[in-house]
Amino acid sequence: MAIYSYAPFGYEGDLSIVEIDIRNGLPSFDICGIKDSLCEECRTTLKKAFLSSDYKFPDNKRIMLSLHPADESSYNKSLSQLAFAIALINEYPKDENILVVGSLDEYGNVESTSRNIFAALQTAKKHGITKAIIPNCSVAIPEGMKVWKVDHLKDAVDIFDQVLGRKPLKIDALEHVSTSSNKVFQNTSSLDNYTSAIKYPLAVAIAGRHHALFWGTDIEFTNSICRCIPELQPTLTNEELESVNRIYSIAGYDNNSNKRPFRIPHQSASVEGICGGGVNCNPGEISMAHNGVLLLEDAAEFKSSVLQLLRVPIESGRITLSRGGGRTSSYPARFQLIMTARPCSCGNYDSPNKLCLCSSHAIEQYWKKFSSPLLDRFPIRIHTNDSLKYPEFSVKILKTMIETAVDKQRTRGTYNQYADICLPNKLDKMLTQHCVRNNLSVRSRRNIIRVARTIADMHGYDEILSVHLTEAFSMFGDLII
Repeated sequence: MAIYSYAPFGYEGDLSIVEIDIRNGLPSFDICGIKDSLCEECRTTLKKAFLSSDYKFPDNKRIMLSLHPADESSYNKSLSQLAFAIALINEYPKDENILVVGSLDEYGNVESTSRNIFAALQTAKKHGITKAIIPNCSVAIPEGMKVWKVDHLKDAVDIFDQVLGRKPLKIDALEHVSTSSNKVFQNTSSLDNYTSAIKYPLAVAIAGRHHALFWGTDIEFTNSICRCIPELQPTLTNEELESVNRIYSIAGYDNNSNKRPFRIPHQSASVEGICGGGVNCNPGEISMAHNGVLLLEDAAEFKSSVLQLLRVPIESGRITLSRGGGRTSSYPARFQLIMTARPCSCGNYDSPNKLCLCSSHAIEQYWKKFSSPLLDRFPIRIHTNDSLKYPEFSVKILKTMIETAVDKQRTRGTYNQYADICLPNKLDKMLTQHCVRNNLSVRSRRNIIRVARTIADMHGYDEILSVHLTEAFSMFGDLII
């Protein structure tokens, strides 16, 4: 039975086979395939764990432990120590494969951590490995995997012997338990406490996964409504849930539900915090929001560099991180971006009962922080002071409309934000005239069609009508710049 360990790096990670050679000769204990600075620590931990667990360490032998293929830049000692220990204790055949991940302390305890565990299981399954020994932690199990959870080195060795057939199998393996549900929504209704017509364009955005910008003087009230977005988000499908679970596992979080991610980073967030980075290319907020919503409250307070880096992932749905040595990792980042903003620095511009102290130049500089290419990627741009022109529906009705639209999009195979949609000739001519009159870009034209398709889906129409296109026009509102 070949023992495999997992070396986390970025979204993909690597599987490494644990190889061992014990022979007579001058006593030594060498470890290959990991950083030299970590070898001594690993050797010391393994010897103490053996002593505490009543196992005899072969001190009088020549020992060679190695990870193959070796990749020192991605080695993570916390996930390979248990595999090393089992390899030292057992002589095993190589006709079957098993994944062993876990960190040991000097007393032989296996650290209960879920970080990278789901990612390791998913990678093992991809390579045809269906059995695994992991720490006793809360983690989803991929379909088709048999998993045993352990608290101590002795438990791991006992399970390993049972899997090999040396002992009767006393402990059944844990297997995949589906968290999918026929329910599209969770049963929550705090959004009903707010009376605002922006709930309808917000529902349109959620239904088609369109990016949206809400700006106006009453930014705090708008933020409160946007924080209720999870009530309108449909639950994840099984396929969507797998990638979300993997990203959360790499980041060290548990995700044991089928709720869509909803992230609200602070305005002080750095470029690395938003896009990801670090030694092992950890995920950033845009990947943590994959298949969910990234809400930027008072977006103009974010660094300009942070706002501009969103332009490429918004359209590509991925973010590629590069590190020294030519290593790269590509994270999925198909998130829905919702932003709120004030009309100016003081927030009083265009207010009927408040005085704005900002000069025209200051207002222009304020909006330049977003840049036209970024704003052009928002098909829904609502001035909250003008939102009264939209009908106000109850949350129950909005959920029904979103559910109708989501079902239609899943039947077609993609959400409208990422779909290529054609209009009938009459409506295409109407849209062309509107784009020429308002000097709109090709991207804006495409986004307006997508929003019109979502509006038609929400109202149960198979074809886009002129009324749906007109409503999409109104949602692509003018900005100050």
